Amino acid sequence: MRKIILISAVAIVASLLAFIASPPKSVAAEWTKADIGLEITYGLAHIIDWRQTRYIAKNPHLYHETNFALGEHPSTKKVDIYFGLTGIGHIAVTHLLSSKYRPIWQSVWIGIETSHIANNYSIGIKVDW
Repeated sequence: MRKIILISAVAIVASLLAFIASPPKSVAAEWTKADIGLEITYGLAHIIDWRQTRYIAKNPHLYHETNFALGEHPSTKKVDIYFGLTGIGHIAVTHLLSSKYRPIWQSVWIGIETSHIANNYSIGIKVDW
């Protein structure tokens, strides 16, 4: 689990550096089909992670959350607000990045989400629909 947290922290720092390095003239560059596909992929992974986190919140006697922003036993309302805001935030940052850095940002976050989903699945966390 510490490895996932470390990878997430490194990805956040790398993403912020890519965002800062993105030149102002490229803000809101037109999205390519690849950008749209990557963002849809990220969005689907984000939704699965969200629904798994809701499962954790509904089963505090079995699991605890490791995301420090949510705390060990968040309410489903807190989970919903967090994932809603981070989903919107991801789209906003994606939109602001230049076409050079956009797929890097998206791919890194797809990897992070996928690793969280896989870890959750491996310990028995279900998707709360």
